[in-house]
Amino acid sequence: MEKEEGKIIINIDKAYNVNPAATVVNNTFNISSGREAADAVKEALGSKPASPFDRMREPVENIDCTPIRTEILNYVSRVRPLLTDEAKSTYMKMWEDILDLPEVSSKVYRSGKQWGTNFNRDLLANILYHLRARKIYAVVYRDNYNGAKMAEYLEGDKEHSVKHALRDEPPVDVREAIDKLLKEKY
Repeated sequence: MEKEEGKIIINIDKAYNVNPAATVVNNTFNISSGREAADAVKEALGSKPASPFDRMREPVENIDCTPIRTEILNYVSRVRPLLTDEAKSTYMKMWEDILDLPEVSSKVYRSGKQWGTNFNRDLLANILYHLRARKIYAVVYRDNYNGAKMAEYLEGDKEHSVKHALRDEPPVDVREAIDKLLKEKY
């Protein structure tokens, strides 16, 4: 905002509604997707679109994570038949150590908008995908990995929505923490 001899000049990057006498401003957005709508509302309110993991950075408050941790370990154990014989002996201990990492524990106990789970199923799927580099899977398709088979073992349906998360790497901080753990301990 600048002042020039009795005038006030306001530079607006985007103006959705300009009416100096208005007491209430209502903006109407015609947007085709929910993601575009969320981004437009955030921009209109003056903030940048956030990463989907940003909402998970808040601490988990007043939640006993022990039963959820057990659910997580049961969930990831479903893929045990897909492991090499060498990997089977350390797989569950490795997952216990992964869940103890602050970078993982700060995100994994928040399910977000995922239905039918008490934990972040997509993050676990991302980690399972990342572990393919260790060549722990015996049933492989491409790149030491078979995502459809993983989804089938995890959810009983190779077309389950988790299949998409089984193709993506976890966030960088999680990847780096897991790689460091695996290098030092496994």
